[in-house]
Amino acid sequence: MYAILVMVIVCAVSISLLGFFNTGSSYFDRLLQKEKSDQYSCSGINWLASDDLSFEMSYEFNYPDGLSLVTEKKRWGGYDLYLSTVIAANGDTLSSRKALIGAKKGLYDTALYIRDNEQPAYIAENVRITGKSFVPLGKFSAYGINRDQPVQAFESTEDLVPLNNAEPVLSWLNSIISDGGIFTSGKIFSSNFSSDFGNPSMIISGDTVSISCRLEGNIIILAETIVAMEGATLWNTILIAKSIYLPEGFTGSLQAFATDTIKVGKYSKIKHPSILSLLPEMNKKATRKDKIHPFLYVGESSLITAEIIAYDDRINRQKTSLIDVGSGSVVMGGIYSTGNLKMEGTCIGTIHCNKFIGTVNFNLQENLLKNININIDSLPSFYCFSNLFPVTGDKKIIATVN
Repeated sequence: MYAILVMVIVCAVSISLLGFFNTGSSYFDRLLQKEKSDQYSCSGINWLASDDLSFEMSYEFNYPDGLSLVTEKKRWGGYDLYLSTVIAANGDTLSSRKALIGAKKGLYDTALYIRDNEQPAYIAENVRITGKSFVPLGKFSAYGINRDQPVQAFESTEDLVPLNNAEPVLSWLNSIISDGGIFTSGKIFSSNFSSDFGNPSMIISGDTVSISCRLEGNIIILAETIVAMEGATLWNTILIAKSIYLPEGFTGSLQAFATDTIKVGKYSKIKHPSILSLLPEMNKKATRKDKIHPFLYVGESSLITAEIIAYDDRINRQKTSLIDVGSGSVVMGGIYSTGNLKMEGTCIGTIHCNKFIGTVNFNLQENLLKNININIDSLPSFYCFSNLFPVTGDKKIIATVN
Protein backbone atom coordinates (compact mmCIF):
# COMPACT_ATOMS: atom_id res chain seq x y z
CA MET A 1 0.00 0.00 0.00
CA TYR A 2 2.84 2.33 0.92
CA ALA A 3 4.63 1.52 -2.37
CA ILE A 4 1.49 2.32 -4.38
CA LEU A 5 1.14 5.66 -2.58
CA VAL A 6 4.76 6.51 -3.38
CA MET A 7 4.22 5.62 -7.06
CA VAL A 8 1.13 7.84 -7.20
CA ILE A 9 3.05 10.76 -5.67
CA VAL A 10 5.98 10.27 -8.06
CA CYS A 11 3.63 10.18 -11.06
CA ALA A 12 1.84 13.30 -9.89
CA VAL A 13 5.13 15.15 -9.44
CA SER A 14 6.35 13.98 -12.85
CA ILE A 15 3.18 15.14 -14.56
CA SER A 16 3.42 18.49 -12.75
CA LEU A 17 7.05 18.94 -13.79
CA LEU A 18 6.23 17.99 -17.37
CA GLY A 19 3.37 20.49 -17.42
CA PHE A 20 5.64 23.15 -15.97
CA PHE A 21 8.32 22.64 -18.61
CA ASN A 22 5.70 22.54 -21.37
CA THR A 23 4.20 25.77 -20.05
CA GLY A 24 7.65 27.28 -19.70
CA SER A 25 8.52 26.30 -23.23
CA SER A 26 5.29 27.86 -24.48
CA TYR A 27 6.01 31.01 -22.49
CA PHE A 28 9.52 31.32 -23.92
CA ASP A 29 8.20 30.67 -27.42
CA ARG A 30 5.72 33.52 -27.02
CA LEU A 31 8.45 35.76 -25.59
CA LEU A 32 10.73 34.98 -28.55
CA GLN A 33 7.90 35.60 -31.02
CA LYS A 34 7.12 38.95 -29.37
CA GLU A 35 10.78 39.97 -29.54
CA LYS A 36 10.99 39.00 -33.22
CA SER A 37 7.77 40.79 -34.10
CA ASP A 38 8.99 43.98 -32.37
CA GLN A 39 12.22 43.77 -34.37
CA TYR A 40 10.29 43.26 -37.60
CA SER A 41 7.95 46.24 -36.96
CA CYS A 42 10.94 48.44 -36.09
CA SER A 43 12.75 47.39 -39.28
CA GLY A 44 9.59 48.26 -41.24
CA ILE A 45 9.71 51.87 -39.98
CA ASN A 46 13.41 52.11 -40.84
CA TRP A 47 12.79 50.69 -44.32
CA LEU A 48 10.07 53.26 -45.02
CA ALA A 49 12.45 56.03 -43.96
CA SER A 50 15.25 54.81 -46.21
CA ASP A 51 13.35 54.37 -49.47
CA ASP A 52 11.49 56.87 -51.66
CA LEU A 53 8.17 55.05 -51.63
CA SER A 54 4.74 56.15 -52.78
CA PHE A 55 2.21 57.48 -50.29
CA GLU A 56 -1.05 55.70 -49.44
CA MET A 57 0.22 52.28 -50.58
CA SER A 58 0.69 49.14 -48.49
CA TYR A 59 3.74 46.90 -48.76
CA GLU A 60 3.71 43.34 -47.40
CA PHE A 61 6.63 41.01 -46.61
CA ASN A 62 6.31 37.36 -45.60
CA TYR A 63 9.01 35.89 -43.36
CA PRO A 64 10.07 32.20 -43.34
CA ASP A 65 8.87 31.86 -39.73
CA GLY A 66 5.26 32.52 -40.81
CA LEU A 67 5.07 36.15 -39.70
CA SER A 68 4.02 38.92 -42.10
CA LEU A 69 5.01 42.58 -42.08
CA VAL A 70 2.61 45.19 -43.49
CA THR A 71 3.90 48.76 -43.90
CA GLU A 72 2.29 51.96 -45.13
CA LYS A 73 3.46 55.54 -45.69
CA LYS A 74 0.84 58.26 -45.29
CA ARG A 75 0.65 62.04 -45.06
CA TRP A 76 -0.32 63.67 -41.79
CA GLY A 77 -0.43 67.37 -42.57
CA GLY A 78 3.14 68.54 -43.04
CA TYR A 79 4.71 65.34 -41.72
CA ASP A 80 4.96 61.73 -42.85
CA LEU A 81 3.14 59.04 -40.89
CA TYR A 82 4.68 55.56 -41.05
CA LEU A 83 2.72 52.45 -40.05
CA SER A 84 4.38 49.08 -39.51
CA THR A 85 2.40 46.03 -38.36
CA VAL A 86 3.45 42.40 -37.78
CA ILE A 87 0.74 39.76 -38.23
CA ALA A 88 0.81 36.09 -37.19
CA ALA A 89 -0.25 33.25 -39.48
CA ASN A 90 -3.64 33.10 -37.74
CA GLY A 91 -4.26 36.80 -38.43
CA ASP A 92 -3.48 38.12 -34.94
CA THR A 93 -1.61 41.42 -34.70
CA LEU A 94 1.58 40.82 -32.74
CA SER A 95 3.26 44.23 -32.95
CA SER A 96 2.35 47.64 -34.33
CA ARG A 97 4.40 50.82 -34.61
CA LYS A 98 3.21 54.24 -35.73
CA ALA A 99 5.61 57.17 -36.07
CA LEU A 100 5.65 60.77 -37.25
CA ILE A 101 8.62 61.50 -39.49
CA GLY A 102 10.49 64.75 -40.22
CA ALA A 103 13.81 65.93 -41.66
CA LYS A 104 16.98 66.54 -39.65
CA LYS A 105 18.74 69.89 -39.90
CA GLY A 106 21.92 68.26 -41.17
CA LEU A 107 24.50 70.79 -42.35
CA TYR A 108 21.95 73.56 -42.86
CA ASP A 109 23.54 76.78 -41.55
CA THR A 110 21.41 79.72 -42.75
CA ALA A 111 20.16 81.76 -39.81
CA LEU A 112 18.51 84.61 -41.74
CA TYR A 113 17.38 85.08 -45.34
CA ILE A 114 15.61 88.28 -46.39
CA ARG A 115 14.67 88.29 -50.06
CA ASP A 116 16.26 91.00 -52.20
CA ASN A 117 13.36 93.46 -52.11
CA GLU A 118 15.54 96.49 -52.97
CA GLN A 119 15.25 97.78 -49.40
CA PRO A 120 18.54 97.89 -47.41
CA ALA A 121 18.80 95.88 -44.21
CA TYR A 122 19.42 97.67 -40.91
CA ILE A 123 20.51 96.61 -37.44
CA ALA A 124 19.43 98.51 -34.33
CA GLU A 125 20.19 97.67 -30.68
CA ASN A 126 20.32 94.17 -29.15
CA VAL A 127 20.79 92.09 -32.29
CA ARG A 128 22.78 88.87 -32.43
CA ILE A 129 22.89 86.45 -35.37
CA THR A 130 24.72 83.11 -35.26
CA GLY A 131 24.87 81.47 -38.68
CA LYS A 132 24.87 82.78 -42.23
CA SER A 133 22.79 85.82 -43.17
CA PHE A 134 21.55 86.66 -46.66
CA VAL A 135 20.09 90.16 -47.04
CA PRO A 136 19.52 92.75 -49.81
CA LEU A 137 22.76 94.34 -51.06
CA GLY A 138 24.73 91.80 -49.01
CA LYS A 139 25.25 93.98 -45.93
CA PHE A 140 23.66 95.43 -42.81
CA SER A 141 23.74 99.13 -41.99
CA ALA A 142 23.71 100.40 -38.41
CA TYR A 143 20.49 102.19 -37.43
CA GLY A 144 20.85 104.76 -34.67
CA ILE A 145 23.77 102.92 -33.00
CA ASN A 146 27.53 102.65 -33.21
CA ARG A 147 28.52 99.12 -34.15
CA ASP A 148 32.23 98.40 -34.36
CA GLN A 149 31.78 94.85 -35.63
CA PRO A 150 28.88 94.68 -38.09
CA VAL A 151 27.21 91.34 -38.71
CA GLN A 152 28.64 89.63 -41.77
CA ALA A 153 26.13 89.05 -44.53
CA PHE A 154 25.84 87.67 -48.05
CA GLU A 155 23.72 89.07 -50.84
CA SER A 156 20.29 87.49 -51.20
CA THR A 157 18.48 86.89 -54.48
CA GLU A 158 15.08 88.06 -55.70
CA ASP A 159 13.51 84.74 -54.75
CA LEU A 160 12.99 82.96 -51.47
CA VAL A 161 14.07 79.35 -51.24
CA PRO A 162 10.86 77.53 -52.23
CA LEU A 163 8.96 75.36 -49.80
CA ASN A 164 9.78 71.72 -50.48
CA ASN A 165 6.35 70.15 -50.65
CA ALA A 166 3.82 72.96 -50.67
CA GLU A 167 1.77 71.48 -53.52
CA PRO A 168 1.48 67.92 -52.12
CA VAL A 169 0.54 69.27 -48.69
CA LEU A 170 -1.99 71.70 -50.18
CA SER A 171 -3.41 68.85 -52.25
CA TRP A 172 -3.75 66.69 -49.11
CA LEU A 173 -5.44 69.52 -47.20
CA ASN A 174 -7.84 70.20 -50.05
CA SER A 175 -8.75 66.50 -50.21
CA ILE A 176 -9.69 66.70 -46.51
CA ILE A 177 -11.74 69.82 -47.17
CA SER A 178 -13.52 68.11 -50.08
CA ASP A 179 -14.36 65.05 -47.98
CA GLY A 180 -16.00 67.28 -45.40
CA GLY A 181 -16.21 64.70 -42.61
CA ILE A 182 -19.02 64.68 -40.07
CA PHE A 183 -20.73 68.07 -40.20
CA THR A 184 -21.97 69.60 -36.97
CA SER A 185 -23.36 73.10 -36.53
CA GLY A 186 -21.88 75.00 -33.61
CA LYS A 187 -20.06 71.97 -32.23
CA ILE A 188 -18.54 72.22 -28.73
CA PHE A 189 -16.03 69.58 -27.62
CA SER A 190 -16.29 69.31 -23.85
CA SER A 191 -15.34 65.64 -23.25
CA ASN A 192 -11.84 64.23 -23.69
CA PHE A 193 -11.41 62.12 -26.80
CA SER A 194 -8.62 60.26 -28.61
CA SER A 195 -8.38 58.44 -31.93
CA ASP A 196 -5.88 55.75 -32.91
CA PHE A 197 -3.61 56.42 -35.90
CA GLY A 198 -4.15 52.84 -37.01
CA ASN A 199 -7.77 53.71 -37.86
CA PRO A 200 -9.19 56.09 -40.50
CA SER A 201 -8.95 59.74 -39.47
CA MET A 202 -11.87 61.17 -37.54
CA ILE A 203 -12.85 64.38 -39.38
CA ILE A 204 -15.25 66.75 -37.62
CA SER A 205 -16.50 69.78 -39.56
CA GLY A 206 -18.75 72.70 -38.74
CA ASP A 207 -19.28 76.45 -39.03
CA THR A 208 -17.73 77.18 -35.65
CA VAL A 209 -16.05 74.55 -33.49
CA SER A 210 -15.14 75.27 -29.87
CA ILE A 211 -12.83 73.02 -27.85
CA SER A 212 -12.72 72.98 -24.03
CA CYS A 213 -11.23 69.52 -23.42
CA ARG A 214 -8.32 67.27 -24.42
CA LEU A 215 -8.25 65.95 -27.98
CA GLU A 216 -5.48 63.55 -28.95
CA GLY A 217 -4.36 61.59 -31.97
CA ASN A 218 -5.87 60.96 -35.36
CA ILE A 219 -8.40 63.81 -35.28
CA ILE A 220 -8.95 66.56 -37.86
CA ILE A 221 -11.14 69.58 -37.08
CA LEU A 222 -12.45 71.38 -40.18
CA ALA A 223 -14.41 74.63 -39.77
CA GLU A 224 -14.84 78.27 -40.67
CA THR A 225 -13.67 79.21 -37.18
CA ILE A 226 -11.96 77.06 -34.55
CA VAL A 227 -11.68 78.34 -30.98
CA ALA A 228 -9.70 76.49 -28.31
CA MET A 229 -10.99 77.69 -24.97
CA GLU A 230 -9.13 78.06 -21.68
CA GLY A 231 -8.04 74.63 -20.40
CA ALA A 232 -8.20 72.95 -23.81
CA THR A 233 -5.25 70.79 -24.87
CA LEU A 234 -4.48 69.26 -28.26
CA TRP A 235 -1.93 66.54 -28.99
CA ASN A 236 -0.94 65.60 -32.56
CA THR A 237 -4.25 66.86 -33.94
CA ILE A 238 -4.85 68.92 -37.09
CA LEU A 239 -6.94 72.10 -37.35
CA ILE A 240 -8.07 73.41 -40.75
CA ALA A 241 -10.05 76.64 -40.85
CA LYS A 242 -10.42 80.17 -42.05
CA SER A 243 -9.58 81.44 -38.55
CA ILE A 244 -7.99 79.64 -35.58
CA TYR A 245 -7.73 81.00 -32.03
CA LEU A 246 -5.67 79.49 -29.19
CA PRO A 247 -6.10 80.91 -25.67
CA GLU A 248 -3.61 82.54 -23.32
CA GLY A 249 -1.42 79.90 -21.67
CA PHE A 250 -2.28 77.21 -24.24
CA THR A 251 -0.15 74.04 -24.13
CA GLY A 252 -0.11 71.27 -26.72
CA SER A 253 1.14 70.02 -30.09
CA LEU A 254 -0.86 70.55 -33.25
CA GLN A 255 -0.82 71.44 -36.92
CA ALA A 256 -2.90 74.56 -37.55
CA PHE A 257 -3.65 75.53 -41.16
CA ALA A 258 -5.67 78.69 -41.81
CA THR A 259 -6.46 80.85 -44.83
CA ASP A 260 -6.89 84.14 -42.95
CA THR A 261 -6.01 84.22 -39.26
CA ILE A 262 -4.15 82.35 -36.53
CA LYS A 263 -3.86 83.90 -33.08
CA VAL A 264 -1.93 82.28 -30.23
CA GLY A 265 -2.42 83.77 -26.77
CA LYS A 266 0.52 85.02 -24.72
CA TYR A 267 2.43 82.67 -22.40
CA SER A 268 1.61 79.69 -24.63
CA LYS A 269 3.76 76.58 -25.06
CA ILE A 270 3.44 74.80 -28.38
CA LYS A 271 5.51 71.63 -28.47
CA HIS A 272 7.29 69.65 -31.15
CA PRO A 273 6.07 68.41 -33.63
CA SER A 274 3.84 71.36 -34.54
CA ILE A 275 3.11 73.74 -37.41
CA LEU A 276 1.34 77.11 -37.44
CA SER A 277 0.66 77.98 -41.06
CA LEU A 278 -1.19 80.59 -43.09
CA LEU A 279 -2.07 79.12 -46.48
CA PRO A 280 -4.35 81.57 -48.36
CA GLU A 281 -4.26 79.24 -51.38
CA MET A 282 -5.86 76.44 -49.41
CA ASN A 283 -9.48 75.75 -50.34
CA LYS A 284 -9.40 77.68 -53.62
CA LYS A 285 -13.10 76.96 -54.16
CA ALA A 286 -14.02 79.17 -51.21
CA THR A 287 -14.99 82.76 -51.94
CA ARG A 288 -13.04 85.19 -49.78
CA LYS A 289 -15.26 88.25 -49.76
CA ASP A 290 -13.46 90.20 -47.03
CA LYS A 291 -9.99 90.13 -48.67
CA ILE A 292 -8.19 90.80 -45.38
CA HIS A 293 -4.45 90.63 -44.86
CA PRO A 294 -3.69 87.05 -43.75
CA PHE A 295 -2.39 87.44 -40.18
CA LEU A 296 -0.55 85.09 -37.81
CA TYR A 297 0.06 86.39 -34.30
CA VAL A 298 1.97 84.77 -31.43
CA GLY A 299 1.42 86.42 -28.06
CA GLU A 300 4.28 87.71 -25.95
CA SER A 301 6.46 85.46 -23.76
CA SER A 302 5.44 82.26 -25.57
CA LEU A 303 7.62 79.23 -26.29
CA ILE A 304 6.93 77.87 -29.76
CA THR A 305 8.81 74.68 -30.69
CA ALA A 306 7.40 74.54 -34.19
CA GLU A 307 7.45 76.00 -37.66
CA ILE A 308 5.62 79.26 -38.32
CA ILE A 309 4.76 79.61 -41.99
CA ALA A 310 2.90 82.12 -44.18
CA TYR A 311 2.91 80.90 -47.76
CA ASP A 312 1.14 82.58 -50.67
CA ASP A 313 2.50 81.85 -54.14
CA ARG A 314 -0.13 83.76 -56.08
CA ILE A 315 1.53 86.19 -58.50
CA ASN A 316 -1.14 88.88 -58.15
CA ARG A 317 -1.86 88.55 -54.43
CA GLN A 318 -3.75 91.65 -53.28
CA LYS A 319 -3.02 91.41 -49.56
CA THR A 320 0.38 90.62 -48.08
CA SER A 321 0.48 88.25 -45.13
CA LEU A 322 2.03 89.23 -41.81
CA ILE A 323 3.60 87.07 -39.09
CA ASP A 324 3.86 88.97 -35.80
CA VAL A 325 5.77 87.27 -32.97
CA GLY A 326 5.26 89.09 -29.65
CA SER A 327 8.14 90.44 -27.60
CA GLY A 328 10.00 88.01 -25.37
CA SER A 329 8.80 84.96 -27.25
CA VAL A 330 11.10 82.11 -28.27
CA VAL A 331 10.63 80.20 -31.52
CA MET A 332 12.58 76.95 -31.72
CA GLY A 333 12.41 75.69 -35.29
CA GLY A 334 11.84 77.83 -38.36
CA ILE A 335 9.93 80.87 -39.61
CA TYR A 336 9.06 81.24 -43.29
CA SER A 337 7.01 84.03 -44.84
CA THR A 338 6.39 85.05 -48.45
CA GLY A 339 5.00 88.22 -46.85
CA ASN A 340 6.23 90.25 -43.89
CA LEU A 341 7.68 89.25 -40.51
CA LYS A 342 7.65 91.36 -37.36
CA MET A 343 9.54 89.93 -34.38
CA GLU A 344 11.43 90.95 -31.25
CA GLY A 345 12.57 87.89 -29.36
CA THR A 346 14.61 84.75 -29.99
CA CYS A 347 14.65 82.31 -32.89
CA ILE A 348 16.65 79.16 -32.21
CA GLY A 349 16.63 78.03 -35.80
CA THR A 350 16.22 79.82 -39.11
CA ILE A 351 14.19 82.70 -40.59
CA HIS A 352 13.21 83.21 -44.25
CA CYS A 353 11.04 86.17 -45.20
CA ASN A 354 10.14 88.64 -47.93
CA LYS A 355 10.50 91.63 -45.60
CA PHE A 356 11.42 92.09 -41.95
CA ILE A 357 9.43 94.81 -40.17
CA GLY A 358 10.91 96.71 -37.22
CA THR A 359 9.48 99.43 -35.01
CA VAL A 360 11.20 102.73 -34.14
CA ASN A 361 9.32 105.33 -32.09
CA PHE A 362 6.03 103.60 -32.97
CA ASN A 363 6.85 103.85 -36.68
CA LEU A 364 7.37 100.83 -38.90
CA GLN A 365 10.68 100.44 -40.72
CA GLU A 366 11.26 97.87 -43.45
CA ASN A 367 14.11 95.39 -43.01
CA LEU A 368 15.03 96.68 -39.55
CA LEU A 369 16.22 94.13 -36.96
CA LYS A 370 15.97 95.12 -33.31
CA ASN A 371 15.96 93.20 -30.01
CA ILE A 372 16.34 89.83 -31.68
CA ASN A 373 18.63 86.80 -31.32
CA ILE A 374 18.78 84.31 -34.21
CA ASN A 375 20.90 81.17 -33.74
CA ILE A 376 20.79 78.23 -36.15
CA ASP A 377 23.71 76.47 -34.43
CA SER A 378 21.81 76.03 -31.15
CA LEU A 379 18.86 74.18 -32.69
CA PRO A 380 18.66 70.91 -30.66
CA SER A 381 19.43 67.62 -32.38
CA PHE A 382 15.97 66.25 -31.52
CA TYR A 383 14.26 68.86 -33.70
CA CYS A 384 13.01 67.71 -37.10
CA PHE A 385 11.55 69.97 -39.77
CA SER A 386 8.29 69.20 -41.52
CA ASN A 387 8.05 68.37 -45.21
CA LEU A 388 7.05 71.97 -45.90
CA PHE A 389 10.17 73.69 -44.67
CA PRO A 390 13.12 74.13 -47.11
CA VAL A 391 15.50 71.84 -45.23
CA THR A 392 16.44 68.57 -46.92
CA GLY A 393 18.15 66.55 -44.20
CA ASP A 394 17.79 62.80 -43.65
CA LYS A 395 14.45 61.44 -42.49
CA LYS A 396 14.13 60.84 -38.76
CA ILE A 397 11.50 59.61 -36.33
CA ILE A 398 10.11 62.58 -34.40
CA ALA A 399 7.76 60.68 -32.14
CA THR A 400 5.87 57.42 -31.87
CA VAL A 401 2.10 57.86 -31.70
CA ASN A 402 -0.89 55.73 -30.73
